[in-house]
Amino acid sequence: MIQTAGQTEQTQDDALSQQLLRMLQGYFLTQVVHVFATLGMADHLAGGPKTSDALARLTATDHDALRRLLRTAVGFGLLEERHPGSFALLPLGALLRSDAPGSLRDYIIAMAAPSFWLPWGQLEHAIRHGKEAFTDVFGMNVWDYYAQHPQEGRHFANAMSTISAVVADEVVAQYDLSTCRKIVDIGGSHGTLLAALLRANPAATGVLFDRPNVIAEARHVIHSLGLNERVELVEGDFFEEVPAGADLYLLKWILHDWDDAQSLAILKNIHRIAASHSKLLIVERLLPSAPEPSPVHLMDLNMLVLAGGRERSREEFETLLSSAGYRLEKIMPLPHFLNLIEAVRV
Repeated sequence: MIQTAGQTEQTQDDALSQQLLRMLQGYFLTQVVHVFATLGMADHLAGGPKTSDALARLTATDHDALRRLLRTAVGFGLLEERHPGSFALLPLGALLRSDAPGSLRDYIIAMAAPSFWLPWGQLEHAIRHGKEAFTDVFGMNVWDYYAQHPQEGRHFANAMSTISAVVADEVVAQYDLSTCRKIVDIGGSHGTLLAALLRANPAATGVLFDRPNVIAEARHVIHSLGLNERVELVEGDFFEEVPAGADLYLLKWILHDWDDAQSLAILKNIHRIAASHSKLLIVERLLPSAPEPSPVHLMDLNMLVLAGGRERSREEFETLLSSAGYRLEKIMPLPHFLNLIEAVRV
C-alpha cells in the first residue's frame, strides 16, 4: 500500500503527538519509581520472586493498588511478572536495592521527595520572576528545610554521598594528590569525597566543613571510616569564612546552588585565606557551550527552582573564577555528566 503525502504527514503528526504525551506523563513515571523505592520494593524482592499479596503485607499497602503499581513497574522494566501475580526483580530495578553497589535508592527518594516535587510545580513562577520557588512553597530555603526535616535531609545527604563515592574513585585516578598535606572540603556533607582522597594520600589530613546539622550527621560516618585522627570536623557558614591552611580546597556541587554574586562571595572567602601555592578543585556539571540536547539543561532549571542557583558553561566558570582571583587550569570529565575543574590562585 502506497501512502499519500497527506497520510505521511498525519503519521508524522501522530508520532509527534505521542512524543509530547510521553513527555507530559514523565511526572507519572517519576512517582512510580519514587514510590517503588520508598516502599523498599527492590529490597523485598532481593531474595527472589514474591506475590503481590505477600508484598502488600510486607509494605502495609492496599493489595489491589500495589498490584497496579507492580504491573506498571513491569511495563517500564523494573520487574517481570513470571507467573500471574508473582513478581521478580530485573537489573534495572535492582539498582534500587539498598545494598547494591552504586545504589540509586536514596537519590531517587531525594529527587522526588516533596522538597523537590512541590517547588517544581511552581516552575512558571520561577521563570516569570527569575528566582527560586522553594521559599514561596515552604516559607524557608532548602537548607533550613533539610535541617527541620531530618529524614528528607538524610536521604539527600546519602544520595550525595553515593554520587561522591563514584566521583571520588575517578578523582583519585585522575588527579595527583602527592603534594597535598591538608585538604579542606567545603560543604562536604558526610565527607565521602574527602575520605577517598585521604585514603589515596596517607600523609594528608583533612577538614570537613559544613552546616552544624550536617556535621552532626557526618560524625558517625567519619568515625566508621576510622578517620577521627585525620579529619577535623568544623561547623560554619562559607559566606562568612572558611578554614585556612590547606594545600587543596574542594567544592563539590556547591557553586551550582548559588547565583553568580553568592558564588563569587564563596570563592573570594577561599581566596582570602588560601596560600599562594594552594589549588582549588571544583566538581560541577558543565552546560554545553552551544545548544544541544543535554540533561544538564534540566539540572540548570532544577537549581533555579530549588535554590536560585545555576549550572555554568566553561566560559562562565572562567569568568567567575577570574573575578575571584583564580585561573582555570584544566577540566577533566567525570561520571554523571560531572567535571573536575582545577583552578590555581593568582
